[in-house]
Amino acid sequence: MTHAPYCETVMQPIAVDFTHKRQSGGAGEFARVCLTLTPNTRGSGTTFRNQLIQENVPAAYIPGVEAGVARALEQGVLGPHPVVDVIVTLTDGAYHDVDSSAMTFETAAFHAVKDGLRRSGTLLLQAMMRVSVSAPEIYHPRVLADLEERGAIEMATRDGTVTATAPQAKLSDYFATLHQLTDGKGQYQMVFDRYVPCLTPPDGPGFPPAMGHRA
Repeated sequence: MTHAPYCETVMQPIAVDFTHKRQSGGAGEFARVCLTLTPNTRGSGTTFRNQLIQENVPAAYIPGVEAGVARALEQGVLGPHPVVDVIVTLTDGAYHDVDSSAMTFETAAFHAVKDGLRRSGTLLLQAMMRVSVSAPEIYHPRVLADLEERGAIEMATRDGTVTATAPQAKLSDYFATLHQLTDGKGQYQMVFDRYVPCLTPPDGPGFPPAMGHRA
């Protein structure tokens, strides 16, 4: 399973009431959704719940709501990062006998979630990888120094192996670097460990500084 180097999650619960309405001379478009976005436990992924008390949204349109929610969570507000560990609950809504459809409800749900993410604020998370390096001990100081420069934590050496937990985004060139540091005598294994708040957000076009919140 692959993991995105960065993702986002909501910081606090928020309720959103959004109406999509359009009239262009012919058939119109109408859909209203009331959603709540709630933080979920770390590593739990995303969950959609339908908790309508009355049938203010016909059952045929619920898949449209769910599709709009899923599409909105593909990208957060800090950059092109998926949104994780959030529960999105449909609590109410409204429809029109002629102007409503699954597509209008997908559109309404998409914009409702985007509005909720902006208002709640999102926390940037980074993927951490567990790295194990096997190399002759004479190279361990070089390996440790390089991992430290990459923001590694939990570094240790034992039985000829260096272990550390490092940001996935900082390890894209690790194969070539390790080969150079150890004169070709080092080998490594890397597995996903967990997501943690990104305390030093990277600069770049994917991280507009004026949007959302960071740890």
